[in-house]
Amino acid sequence: MMSSSSSSSSSIEWTFGSDDLWLNILSHLDASGLCAVAQTCTFLHDLSLDRFLWAGVLERSRKRVVLVPREVPYTPRDLYRHKKDYDTITEALQAAGALDERHTIYVSPGLYREHLVLDKPIDIIGEGPLGGTIVEGVDGNTLACKADETRVANLVLTQSGFWFCIDIERGSVRIEGCHITNKTLSAIKVAREASPVICDNIIFDTNEAGIAIFGGSGVIERNEFRGNRYGSIEVVYSSSSPIIRQNNIHHNIGYGIHIHSEAKCLIEENEIHHNDSDGVACWGGCTPLIRKNRVHNNKGDGLYLYDNCLGNFVENEVYEQRLDGVRISGASPSLEGNHFHHNEGDGVRLVVGANPILKNNKISENRRVGVHVYREGRGLLEGNLIMGNKNAGVQVYGAGQSVLVENRILGNHCSGIYMSDGAVLEVRGNEVAYNGDAGVEIVSGGSAKIFQLNMIHHNQMVGVAFYPDSKPILLETANKIYKNGDNDGIDEDDDDDEEEEEYNHHHHHSHHPDEASREMADCATHSVSEASYCLSNASSFSSLHEMCTFEEDDDDEEYDHHHDMEMSSQHSSCCGDIDGDVDMMVSSPVLSSMPKFKAGPQRFNHADLVEREAREMYLQPIKKGMETEIVSFLAEKAIQARQCTFSFTKEYYHAQYWYECRTCSQTRSILGKSELSICETCARTCHKGHELGVRKFGHFYCDCGQITNGQSSCCSMPPAATYIRKTLRKSDSGVKVNFNAINRTMAVSI
Repeated sequence: MMSSSSSSSSSIEWTFGSDDLWLNILSHLDASGLCAVAQTCTFLHDLSLDRFLWAGVLERSRKRVVLVPREVPYTPRDLYRHKKDYDTITEALQAAGALDERHTIYVSPGLYREHLVLDKPIDIIGEGPLGGTIVEGVDGNTLACKADETRVANLVLTQSGFWFCIDIERGSVRIEGCHITNKTLSAIKVAREASPVICDNIIFDTNEAGIAIFGGSGVIERNEFRGNRYGSIEVVYSSSSPIIRQNNIHHNIGYGIHIHSEAKCLIEENEIHHNDSDGVACWGGCTPLIRKNRVHNNKGDGLYLYDNCLGNFVENEVYEQRLDGVRISGASPSLEGNHFHHNEGDGVRLVVGANPILKNNKISENRRVGVHVYREGRGLLEGNLIMGNKNAGVQVYGAGQSVLVENRILGNHCSGIYMSDGAVLEVRGNEVAYNGDAGVEIVSGGSAKIFQLNMIHHNQMVGVAFYPDSKPILLETANKIYKNGDNDGIDEDDDDDEEEEEYNHHHHHSHHPDEASREMADCATHSVSEASYCLSNASSFSSLHEMCTFEEDDDDEEYDHHHDMEMSSQHSSCCGDIDGDVDMMVSSPVLSSMPKFKAGPQRFNHADLVEREAREMYLQPIKKGMETEIVSFLAEKAIQARQCTFSFTKEYYHAQYWYECRTCSQTRSILGKSELSICETCARTCHKGHELGVRKFGHFYCDCGQITNGQSSCCSMPPAATYIRKTLRKSDSGVKVNFNAINRTMAVSI
């Protein structure tokens, strides 16, 4: 008996050892059959609980939509035991509405054309991989959310009618892990009483904004926005106060983020890039806090702040925009600790009523001006590092007014600070050094009503250049101005500070000045130490000797073109051998080396010119509502001298008339293929007979006269101007500056 029983037991163990065989057999049973088999023995009981067996049972017995209590685990056996089946999501929602406890709706893959109203707590979850379960609205909003504690996840939500895809009227719905699009309106609307959480979604290709917030709040985080016509997020109305963080906002047709109409919001740690318009646009009295975002490679401005924007912008990095890093117009925001760099336009542009506070920002290596203020722009610039910009560090004109306090303006390719055309500045406690032209240049009606406690040194051409009537008060006594006009101080090969000091000492004390230099020194009645003061005509730097000689003959009727050319010749020899550092220059508004126009209307013979009396029109103010704007003095002098205005304005923006030459074109990184913008002189000479656009007025410099590789192809540029600018640039990349020397002496991190 023992032997027989042992043999039988071995046979049973061998038979039940094949799990795959039994699973294949059990897969043909329904739920009742599995329950019956589970009671025969422990082995079959364990097999009958297999997840895949119950998944098959559930699939064969269920409808497309399953409703279960929320606490039920998402396992096939538990779903089968507690489920209620429906063919549509709407039916499941209606059934859940009659129940007291909160339920979850699981939706199997497929297309559902429905209008869903979520008016009580419910969860709607798509089954399977994302993209398989699609809900499309046709005759109403795809989702209308009106309840708290509602959750929608893992669905593709779309809208083909003239409705919102998701309309959140009130409550705190959570929308996560979905793909959301709309062919007609915005993908998501958030109303005044709503406070949703919208996270980890892809919101794309909408006909309007990705999310439009009309007075609501909530959290929008970790989403991807792309291809939306009016940008990713629009925030409107004073009751709006959303938190927008850690989103990837890119390749939208409109703005990255658009905030207006007194809205409030927190925008932080987002990546906003490659949008077809501005990265962030704020207007209409909005007060956002925007911090720690990366805004780059947008086709408009990085930040566009206008119409009474009053927000705070902190620690953002804004770079490589097609236009400006930040443009401010008619707004008074605060910008602190930001980095604006490598933008194709200006780092910061302030126009038409702008009055911001810019504090402790780094504004570097922008293609145009570091901080550009004009058309009555204002602002306080305090503690900023403005460095390595391709044009001026700070340029102010067109009745602009700014206060510059304790900034470091270093290594810009043109002047450190450039004032003209009615600009009024307060300049206190700044360091202006290693710039390509003057440290500070005050021309054409600019003025500094306060100019003190500044340290101006190692600028390539001169420390301070100004017209006789625009000399800053206390210039010599209240500022430290030294070692300017000494190119060796910033030479690329200068690696030894001691050698630099030894050279400067020898150059200043051992070199015997020529006669012109002695006469220049005699005329410098307000010298600092024995530094050389230079004078400048509008287009180039000249010696004091020239200015004194000219002023003596200014009223002489026998003063003629030959005398002008003689002065130009003296200038060429004198500027090459000025002793010591050139710490100050004075600009003369009356010196010109070209013949002046005669009085009265000037008639030109070119039939292709639209205006034949351009000079008279040049002298007329430009009407702008109740205001007027006068043509820049430097542009006027260039036209009088029949020169390209670039020979006077250089790469600084001055108010003047201009044309687009449609015959000529050049490749621009900002606008792609575009017409050249040319001044009136070039329209009459270099571009005679070309197809010109309408005559316009604005602040610009002439593309035709711009110097490239040390020379200009413009036939209206005087040779002297080409020579002077050639000393500043060896290539289009700008003036050569030994940044290692700046690092050593100023401890600046480039």
